[in-house]
Amino acid sequence: MLLIITFFDDNDINRELKCLSAGANVLVCRFSYCSMQVKLKLFNLYCLCFYNIAHGEHFHVSVIGKLASAYINRLKLFFGFSKYSR
Repeated sequence: MLLIITFFDDNDINRELKCLSAGANVLVCRFSYCSMQVKLKLFNLYCLCFYNIAHGEHFHVSVIGKLASAYINRLKLFFGFSKYSR
């Protein structure tokens, strides 16, 4: 009998999703009146730290979709765009 165990990286991706949300909320509260260049640098430093996701090979597509959606929503929120803008 062959036992195949597949580990998914969904927990790591969900953890990164929480870190992204927390970091973006801190940036919105503290740095909402800064210039666009300062905001861009801050967002790159605090919200683009996806170290463990790059090594993940086994994940569900729905979890990556949640991460992409949260990233776009937090980006719009921080830079002052409308929630419904494209």
